[in-house]
This record gives sequence, structure tokens and C-alpha cells, in this order.
Amino acid sequence: MAKYLRDISIHIEFSQELPNGFTQKDFNLTTHTVQNIFWYQIPKKFELDGISKLNIQITSKIPKSNYRNSADGISEYTFGGFDFEKYFKKSIVDKNRTILKVLETAISDILKSDKKKSSELLNITKSIAVNGFKYQTESKKLSKWNKNRTLRALVVCSVDENGQNAFVKIVDENGIEVLNEHLIKNNIYEYYNNLYKTNWTEKKFQILTRDGKIFKEIEPKKTVHNNV
Repeated sequence: MAKYLRDISIHIEFSQELPNGFTQKDFNLTTHTVQNIFWYQIPKKFELDGISKLNIQITSKIPKSNYRNSADGISEYTFGGFDFEKYFKKSIVDKNRTILKVLETAISDILKSDKKKSSELLNITKSIAVNGFKYQTESKKLSKWNKNRTLRALVVCSVDENGQNAFVKIVDENGIEVLNEHLIKNNIYEYYNNLYKTNWTEKKFQILTRDGKIFKEIEPKKTVHNNV
């Protein structure tokens, strides 16, 4: 059975020391914009050398990068020769550009014998830069009209320099926004557990967790544009 690429993590090598009192968490947080935007755009059935999860670890200790595959589908790519002192002095945009370059190098190295697949993933990385390291996507599964189609609830995930955030927007049949409310910040796996299913009751939009509990229940107020 083919293994498809499902997950990616870009982080510091665990024994790496950092300058000026920075912590490993400080560094790892700076990789999340590129990591998460790429994660959202991975093709659903993409075979990457038998990898289901790719861990890209970054270090200054070795001059060259190397790749280690594993039978269980969790593989590791080490990016060496990284200058952490220089990195922490960069602007947010330049940090993102640096991490994007790390990702592109890993893709090119792992898929050096498969230019077609390499190009497919590198086209995604190019779009990340073109779109200014910002990405927004609507969940087709969770977004729904109410029964009489006067209101539509849209569950939207957004990734930018403020991290990863999920929102619910409700618009009327004329496309006019009735409500815009924040749901969750910064954790894909909380999305997985809490934003599982949605439905409309007579007047309320419900978001249900994976175990069937109500995560959020929203009752839009009446406006001149709808008759809820």
C-alpha cells in the first residue's frame, strides 16, 4: 500500500545551542508560517519516496545536508551549516524566506531523481513567496447553508505572521457579512479534534468535536438582509 505525504515538521536539531539567550522554541515558532502554509497545500495523494511524515531539522554543526529514509514512513532531512546568529537578526519576512529556502533545498535533494514530483512541490513553495507568506482556505466540509438558504456559515483557516487561526464567518444570501468570530489559534491538531463536523439547527450554527460534543454554537442576529 502506497504511503502518501501527510505531515511535515521544520524545526531545530535537538542538541543545537543558540546565541543570545534564544531558546529552541523561539526558533521553531519562526518556522511555522512556511511549514503550515505548505502543509495545507500538500496534494492529497502525493507519494514522496515512501514518506508519510518529513522531519526537517536544522543545525549549524555539519557543513552539508543529509537525508535518512525509514521503513515506517517517518523520515528525517538534516539541513547543515545554518547561521543562527545571523538568522535571529533578520526581519520576519527574511526569516520566512530563509526557512522557505531550507524547505526547497530539502525537496530538491530528496527528489533529485524525480524532477516531475520535485517541480510539483517547488511550485507550491514559489506560490508561498508570491502570496507574501499569507494563506487562507475555506473548509468545504464544514461550511454550510442553513435550511432555508438565507445564511451561509464559512469555516476559514488563515496562516500569516500572526500564526494559524480559524474563524467562522456568516454571510446572508446577498453575500453581506453578518458575523465574523475567531475559533482557534495556532494548533493544527486542535483543528483536527474540535473542528470535525457542523450543522444548522433552526437558528444556530453548531461546530462539533470529533467525539460529538458541541465545540461552538453561534446564533446570528437578525439583520435587514435576512429573516432568521
